[in-house]
Amino acid sequence: MKKISWMLLATVLFATSTFAFSTQAKADLVYVNPTGVASWDTEASTFPGLEQSVNVTENLFVTGVTLELRGLTHSWLGDLSVELIAPDSTTMFVVGQLTGESGGGFGDDSNWNGTYLFSDDGTSLWTEAALRTGTEAISPGIYRASQASSLDPTMEQVNSFTSFFAGKTTQGDWTVRFYDSSGFGESGELSDWTLTIQTTAVPEPTSAIVITGIGIGLLTSRRRRR
Repeated sequence: MKKISWMLLATVLFATSTFAFSTQAKADLVYVNPTGVASWDTEASTFPGLEQSVNVTENLFVTGVTLELRGLTHSWLGDLSVELIAPDSTTMFVVGQLTGESGGGFGDDSNWNGTYLFSDDGTSLWTEAALRTGTEAISPGIYRASQASSLDPTMEQVNSFTSFFAGKTTQGDWTVRFYDSSGFGESGELSDWTLTIQTTAVPEPTSAIVITGIGIGLLTSRRRRR
């Protein structure tokens, strides 16, 4: 009588896989340009204006931006415009020509005098200017970015740092452009400016080895004779 018995030989093969994880934490990048402006008329009155930059070396994703102008003075607020330009050339008015109660087509005649932080969490510069009479100074504080509306230049158009810059990478030259549209003897200066960029990490690969098993069954037969 023949009897067949079966033997299962199990062979397990191991493989490795590599996955990418991000280990870089988010951070606030603070860059100061100490150059300042000694005279708006002589330095920033020729179109398109005076450009000053900071070079950001970190490669991160932008989540938010603020711009602080320290020691800003100018005797006619409506003359001065300020733009922020990202490394990819995206440009936003931080301060566009601001019309006002007595400035007419020349812009608001309130004064700059102090340190001003521009942030998405700020209040309306236009509302503040409307409260000033004659050449009173705008109160130092936190204001949102804005410009005159293209539909009605007497109305404020709010500009959002987040809408313009979120999701872009930080690395490269960030430029602030100042333009004094008058150049007719309006006095003023700027001590320096600070750009703060809120960020989150750009994923950078690190190695993690995961072992996976593959089972292969091998059947063999052996005949026995009784």
